[in-house]
Amino acid sequence: MPRLSPSRADRVRGLLGAALGISLLAARPAWAAEDLPVGTRKPFTGRAVYVSGGAGVVTTNGEPTSNLRVLVTFPVTEWLAIEPQAYAIGTSAITHHGTRESTTGAGFSVGARFAPFPRWALRPYVSTRVAHLHFWPDPWGDHTGLEQGVSGHESHHRFGLGAALGADTALAGPVRVGLEGDALALSGPGVNGFLQGQLTAGFAF
Repeated sequence: MPRLSPSRADRVRGLLGAALGISLLAARPAWAAEDLPVGTRKPFTGRAVYVSGGAGVVTTNGEPTSNLRVLVTFPVTEWLAIEPQAYAIGTSAITHHGTRESTTGAGFSVGARFAPFPRWALRPYVSTRVAHLHFWPDPWGDHTGLEQGVSGHESHHRFGLGAALGADTALAGPVRVGLEGDALALSGPGVNGFLQGQLTAGFAF
């Protein structure tokens, strides 16, 4: 098998090195492909984890609520992300026993977040969500045992639809802050509607 001369071998190695460099450059993420000035913040990709908390009202009985949530956004495109969420809602209600009982609703939802202006510094969005929730204890549940109080109530499966409107922005580095207002409608007896607002704190990754 003929051997390449030293000069020809150097040219072949140079061509292979150039091809490898071009392939690595093409594989860089979009934000890295741009020649960003030193000190310029990398664009937000839409991927982040958020913790939020706030207050609201039950639309069916006027009772105040508090809420705590953990939400993650996974971008599909620059302007669309999938957002799984776990949350808890605290409220109280008058049961059919005539007593006021505190209750906590815990559940999860999956939604789609639309950010029509993804490159704005203050990034507005609107979300649609499908939710599932249980109350413990359930003031409106059916009796399932010998206990006559609210502790003897069955916890109903509640399914619902929600919508949210909000905005967030970068605070420092990957840290983000924002505001959100949302509405949630649920199936099942008793409470069926919530209007809530929350402060959000997030971390882009």
